[in-house]
Amino acid sequence: MAFKTPEQAETAFYQALIDGDAEAMAAVWAVAAEVACIHPVGPLLSGHAQVTAGWAHILDGGGMRVRHRRLGMLSGGDLAVHTVLEELLRGEEAGAVRVLATNVYRKGPEGWWLVLHHASPVERAEAVSRAAGQVVH
Repeated sequence: MAFKTPEQAETAFYQALIDGDAEAMAAVWAVAAEVACIHPVGPLLSGHAQVTAGWAHILDGGGMRVRHRRLGMLSGGDLAVHTVLEELLRGEEAGAVRVLATNVYRKGPEGWWLVLHHASPVERAEAVSRAAGQVVH
């Protein structure tokens, strides 16, 4: 099922993470287009089969406690690029792992799909604040 907007695809992506639903995660990714995913400090996963297998491995342990906030977006024609701050929560909120991510969506004949997720760990909240030009709480 394609999505009507890139925002709907992004919502489905993060919901699949929260739910630990590998099938829903696979449904967010484009099948007909080239796709790629780079997890923090991980290798390049390329192609639908490799990307969805990578997510299935990650989600095998269940859902994740994750919050996300869009920091910026650029769109035109059949592409949309979202920069996102992800906070992966483990136990106490103070132990959140902050990740900066770029999500790229492409519009096909049926609708919007995720084609790239590239995530990079952020060591300190101040670095996120500088990168985003805003204060992160």
